[in-house]
This record gives sequence, structure tokens and C-alpha cells, in this order.
Amino acid sequence: MKQSPCLPASNPESVPRFRGIIREAGRGDISALVAIHRESLGGDFLVRLGPSFLKRVFFPALFDSPRSTLYLAEEDGQPLGLLVGRVGLGGVLGEALRYHPVWFFVTVVGAYIRSPWLLYETVGIVAQLWWRRSQPADDQGDMFLIAVSESARRRGVASSLIRHVMSAFREAGIHSYRILAHAENAGSAATFESVGFRERTLSRFAGRCWRELALDQRFAAGA
Repeated sequence: MKQSPCLPASNPESVPRFRGIIREAGRGDISALVAIHRESLGGDFLVRLGPSFLKRVFFPALFDSPRSTLYLAEEDGQPLGLLVGRVGLGGVLGEALRYHPVWFFVTVVGAYIRSPWLLYETVGIVAQLWWRRSQPADDQGDMFLIAVSESARRRGVASSLIRHVMSAFREAGIHSYRILAHAENAGSAATFESVGFRERTLSRFAGRCWRELALDQRFAAGA
């Protein structure tokens, strides 16, 4: 393929591959998780609710939830990426409201005062979560959120996280996995497709398209 004159010539061998570790994150990692989330997904709805929402509501609720496990990719002690694995589909914002109701209302209302147009997107988020609630849940592994620092892109951090979480799901007896992502995030879809995921549905909520990718290994597990 001809290289665009506007772009530097790429040299895959010049990009060091990920040689770090992947471990379960703890509450002491919340600041690092917030930083990676905000850097990697600056336009995400949750990020636009504000850093206080992520720090005081969202990530603490994931740690409180018995359905969620957070994984952190590190190299030389430097956090590079995160992925949330959940048993079942949906329910994240509901758990945030359940476990941290005061801070939920304080941070969300504050976000709406700063940016009233977020109310419109909220309708789409709620519709998307409600749609997922109607699907089979208990035997599903949901990779709810993946984020990689910009400086660590194209090094295999995301695919390493995905494979690690898939392995953890298999150890728990779960062999069917899904991820729901913004349809315009082609890079994320390509990463999941590289490890075997395939597009299952494409849906539209409140003006945004969502791509659901799935991988079912139940037959291979029973073989």
C-alpha cells in the first residue's frame, strides 16, 4: 500500500511490544484508572460527567459490585491500560446509584448544570442499558470498558488485556463474551476482531450508533 505523504512512514518493528503485567486493580489504583479513562476516552459520556463522578462514584461502584473485576496493565510500574470484566450485561449505572447515591446525584446534577445537553445523551444511555437488560445475562461475560493510554497504543496492550480477561472468564466457567462500543470507534472493534470477536448487532440510541461484538466459545469448551 502506498504511504500517504502526510504521514510518517510506519515501522512496526520500531514500536516496542507490551512486556508488562496484567493484574487485578484495587481501590488504591482509582486515580490511575481515572487518568487512563480520561486520556483514552475523552469524549465518553462518563468522562464528560466529570472527574469527580469517575473518582467518587463510577470506579468505587465497580469495586463494590460482586459482578465486576477491574484489570490494570502495567509496565515498569507505569499503568498503561484498563479493562472491566463483568458477569452479566448492563446494570453499571444502577449499581453506581445504589452504592453511592449522594455522590451520584451531586456529580450528575453538577454535570447537567454545566452541560444541559448531556440530558439528551442520557436518554440514549438509559435506552441502551435497558435494551441489554432484556438479553440473557448470567452466562455472559461482558467486557464493559477498555482504555489504553495514548503513549501505549499499537503495542498489544489492549489485546493482552482482552485475552487475560477471557482467560479469567473461562476459569469461572463463562465461555460467551460481549463488548458494546461506539460504532465510530473502529480501532476498538478491530482489536476485538483480532482475537476472534465478530459484530453481532448495530443499534442506534439518541443519535449514537452502538456496535455489539460477541465471541462464543461454549461449543469449543464442550468439545
